[in-house]
Amino acid sequence: MSRQETAAESPPHVLIFPLPLQSHVNSMLNLADLLCLSGLHVTILLSDYTHNCLLLHANLQSRFSRHSGFRVATISDGLPADHPRVGERIVDIVLSLKEVGGPQSAA
Repeated sequence: MSRQETAAESPPHVLIFPLPLQSHVNSMLNLADLLCLSGLHVTILLSDYTHNCLLLHANLQSRFSRHSGFRVATISDGLPADHPRVGERIVDIVLSLKEVGGPQSAA
């Protein structure tokens, strides 16, 4: 099977990587829902911390269970578990994500 035939059979796939703040994540989850309703496959990439918060305080699995093309992937934000991740400490998240999520060189 050629690459073009495979691409024609599967719907486009969108990767969403929101800034790990509640308002950004909520907006991107709404966008993911709309994209899934349009027939696209969607993967949302969340920090481990954000994902755990959603598991505790939102019914993420139930909300997206009707969308077979929806996936959640996680990445470490590189911060210790006791980091507050609020207020003026938001810059820490961005800098840490830049460090842990940047290009990796082969040793």
